[in-house]
Amino acid sequence: MKSALILLFCMVSFCSYAQFEKRYVDYGLLRFQGNLAFGTPLTRSATNMYFAGDVDYYLKGNVSVNGGIFYFVNEYGGQAVFQQNHSLFAGFSYHFPTNNHLDAYIGIQPGVSLSQLNSESPLFIDDIAFSSFEATINPLFSVNAGMNFFANKYFNVFVNVKYQRGKHFSDISAQSLEELKLTLGLGYMLWARKGSCRFSRPEVD
Repeated sequence: MKSALILLFCMVSFCSYAQFEKRYVDYGLLRFQGNLAFGTPLTRSATNMYFAGDVDYYLKGNVSVNGGIFYFVNEYGGQAVFQQNHSLFAGFSYHFPTNNHLDAYIGIQPGVSLSQLNSESPLFIDDIAFSSFEATINPLFSVNAGMNFFANKYFNVFVNVKYQRGKHFSDISAQSLEELKLTLGLGYMLWARKGSCRFSRPEVD
């Protein structure tokens, strides 16, 4: 979280000194990324690592539709509760109007998780004989907020914070999937409008 705050501060500071003629974000922008992401479960002490990717298409009226995936790699510093903990989201975001290359947004993304408990976790040592620990699909609800800075026509720098809520249901007591996820790094984009797909902004070549 400290890294995210530092990055946000750098973005805001840069934009406060830089001069731009108008807002960079517009209808037809297709933004996508693939990076590492980190998660902090809110009901226990641990850190989860994911491979994360998402795609975002900007519509008219400051709204975009988007989808994202988190592929679970491992859990560190905890009780290794999950053997699998993947998730898939789809939803929309509202982008606050600006007059520069900074793009701040908030969004809602319902989703699903594919999760499986780890039978070797010390948390379940008393339940091993009573559970098959099969993977199950469970609903999730999430809200997210973040910022993009469009540095040039090829890439952007971004930070995204997602709060998700849900439970893993199996043949033993339900386990919480409540988590705060952080993704930051480089994203890429194209301008995709009817009859046109290119790197440069349609009005400015």
